[in-house]
Order: sequence, then C-alpha cells, then structure tokens
Amino acid sequence: MTACVDCEILHRFAADTASASERRQVVRHLLSGCGPCASEVRSTCWPVIEEGAYDGALARMETWARDRELAGHAELAKQPPCPMLRSRA
Repeated sequence: MTACVDCEILHRFAADTASASERRQVVRHLLSGCGPCASEVRSTCWPVIEEGAYDGALARMETWARDRELAGHAELAKQPPCPMLRSRA
C-alpha cells in the first residue's frame, strides 16, 4: 500500500477541485485499499446526517398529503409521488 495521502488533497478530491495529478494519486491510493483514507473521502462526500434532520420536511409532506385528502383528492393522495416508488409497493 502507498503512503497515506494528505488530508487537504483528499478534501480537494472530494470537492472535485484536485488537480489531475492529485486525482490520480488519490485514486491509486484508494485502490490500494487504504481504509482510513477511504473513510475520510466518504465522510467528506457523504457527511453523517443527524437524527431528526428530515423531521420538518416529512411533517410538511404529511400535512400536504392530509390537506389533499381533505380537499377531495383522496385517490391522488394515495398514489406515490414518483412512478418509480410504485414498484416498491
């Protein structure tokens, strides 16, 4: 395995601002199987989402659906908002 890549380079890689040579260096290193560097890139690209972060948005969706049903759109309110979700039912 190659020596670990500097964190600043890993962060530039994750932000898509690394130079071509830095990108090659990071990819080569990650392909060598370095878990700590892979975790660093992963945490930069996909930060941990705190519990309850979506509560407000989900509450608004529930209110929207309830309002549609009360307004006489019960059949539409039962349908998923995205056709791709229908296959999961």
